[in-house]
Amino acid sequence: MTIKENLDKKNKLLNTILDQSNKCVILIDNLGNIVNEDESFYNMWKEYKSFKGDLSILDFLDNSVKNKDKFLQYLNLLDKKTDKLKGEFEGKDGRYFECTYCKIIIDNNEIGFICYIEDITYKKKSEMKIKENQVKYKKIVDNIPYSILLTDENNIIYNNKKSENIDFRSKEINNALFNSNKNGEFKYIYEDDKEIFLNIDRASFRDINSKKNVIAIRDITEYKKLLQKLKISKEKYESLVNIIPEGIYIANFDTKNITYANSRFLEMTNYKTVEDIDIDNISKSMIITTSKDDENIKFQRRTVKSGQKDMHIECGGTIIEVNKKLNVVGIVRDITKQVNAELMEIEIEKQKTANKIKSEFFINMSHELKTPLNVISSSNQLMSILHKEDIKLNPDSQLSDAVKVTKKNADILMEIINNIMDLSKLELNVYENNKDYYNIVTLVEDTAIEFNDYVKLNDIEIFFDTDEEEKIGFVDPKDIEKIILTLLTMILRYSDKKSLVDISLTSKRSKSIISIKNTGGYDYNKYINDKDRRILDIAVSLAKNIIVIYNGKIDIKTDSDKNIEVTIELNLDNDIKNYKSRIRDDNDEFIYQKYLNMCNF
Repeated sequence: MTIKENLDKKNKLLNTILDQSNKCVILIDNLGNIVNEDESFYNMWKEYKSFKGDLSILDFLDNSVKNKDKFLQYLNLLDKKTDKLKGEFEGKDGRYFECTYCKIIIDNNEIGFICYIEDITYKKKSEMKIKENQVKYKKIVDNIPYSILLTDENNIIYNNKKSENIDFRSKEINNALFNSNKNGEFKYIYEDDKEIFLNIDRASFRDINSKKNVIAIRDITEYKKLLQKLKISKEKYESLVNIIPEGIYIANFDTKNITYANSRFLEMTNYKTVEDIDIDNISKSMIITTSKDDENIKFQRRTVKSGQKDMHIECGGTIIEVNKKLNVVGIVRDITKQVNAELMEIEIEKQKTANKIKSEFFINMSHELKTPLNVISSSNQLMSILHKEDIKLNPDSQLSDAVKVTKKNADILMEIINNIMDLSKLELNVYENNKDYYNIVTLVEDTAIEFNDYVKLNDIEIFFDTDEEEKIGFVDPKDIEKIILTLLTMILRYSDKKSLVDISLTSKRSKSIISIKNTGGYDYNKYINDKDRRILDIAVSLAKNIIVIYNGKIDIKTDSDKNIEVTIELNLDNDIKNYKSRIRDDNDEFIYQKYLNMCNF
């Protein structure tokens, strides 16, 4: 019992050690089955934890070992030659293992094998990486375009031989190489008194018991020449940077102190010189950097104080390394005008959305109003038909007046509803028209002639004149008639009796100018004091909006001197000769009815 307790304790300790390490033990009996009772094997190969039944070594090797033949070879060698061998194998999951193979012998009987396995993946991959890096580094060094030397205290051990202008046998070069204090830039004279500038950089390390140096020697002769050229052109470059509309600055990455700023940056920050800049006041708002590995500068928007005003800026920067020091190169743009424009654009979009909602509401409302209005009109029509004889015999009766008033107001209301719907459609860009090529002169003249027959009743005469008989435009004739009819009605409603309304059509390049005016016979006060003018104003607003879709414009001039003039400007085609004739599908009273609806309310 004591022995058993000691064995249990040792077994428990062994399992604890194995569980906490990257090692495990595999016990294989004479039948070739894995008979582990500890958890170390299952911790290393977790896929076998839920395995039921006997797990044979061959199944394990098939499923988990890449080079199983090598594993079995070690077991066979162990059988014949020795009781202990060490080898490596690779798992199918990419891990590497080191294995010690031993026989299990009790009372001189071989009862199986024990394999002590250690996971050496990290070690193996590290060795492979080191080997790969060694090859890579040698290739890199061999291809570096300047001299790389490996030296001990007195000799050059390795030279990649990349500098043609350096004579390593010369005393001057040898003194520079083996003088540990010789670093940085120096000049020496090459053959034919050629002046060569070199830069020496070195690093020392200990290799076993000796000290060695890695020395980089760069031929900077061309660089020195470039510096000279840069020095000459420095003022030119500074002048160029100073005329750039963006603020440009260079700042130390660690201290954030600005070492250079162009005139635009100084102007933005209200400083006169770089030395005057208070970095604490501007660093948080203007100095923005991205990683030095990032090729694109990422700009951020900020709002800063510029004097007493707020200034909207867009700023960004990138990190560059100059002489082993990190510097921030930054750009600051004044985008105040752009931001204001964007805010205005947002406001316009909001207004457009609001107008769209309003227009859709008016369209829906107009549709809803048309239904009861049609019922009223139909009922009034039925009433006039049923009482036709009574109305004819008694034209001044209450019934006759009621029918007339109802029809008149129903027609006016229908006109207003139609105008509101057309206005809303124009705002939503869903206004429909049937455009084709028509003679504008004929459309205007026919409308004026038909109108003239009705307004003569009020002793008002319309006179039409044109400088051309044909002026062709790509229009919907109903749109042109509606525009002329509305504007002409607006003038006639407030014109004095026995006055003259002139309509003239003139051409100016690709534009046609239609002028409608009443000089000396227009009652401006009547126009101002008309409480019902809003009804006509809706129609005028519609006419203005329709003319816009033809890239035209309307100008109305009225004054208290009994004068009014409406000018309509249309953009037309010059070269079109073929056109359609207007065929009206309305009844003969179309003009008269429009006149009544818009003028006699």
